[in-house]
Amino acid sequence: MGKSTAIEALGMKLIGQGHRVAVLAVDPSSTRTGGSILGDKTRMPRLATHPDAYIRPSPTSGTLGGVAKATRETIVLLEAAGFDVILVETVGSASPRWRWPTWWTPSSS
Repeated sequence: MGKSTAIEALGMKLIGQGHRVAVLAVDPSSTRTGGSILGDKTRMPRLATHPDAYIRPSPTSGTLGGVAKATRETIVLLEAAGFDVILVETVGSASPRWRWPTWWTPSSS
């Protein structure tokens, strides 16, 4: 089971218990183009379409440590918006060391 699958299962369980769930899904950015795949919503289809859930894909934009620069500020904003559970999916353990192939440019969509 991958991180996104586990987060979706946990998020759906929490929603079933009456919580509003937000997920900040952080993806590594290309050092060459600054682009990021940001495909986490497609890996959490039930959670992505639930009215009591919000998924925000965020590129690291070169920040190391597994989270994006604005993660803290985004958490504060989500709390103010009424989300009582906020899950932060960090980049994989190998992702900060991983580099995009120089011949490949990720799509921005």
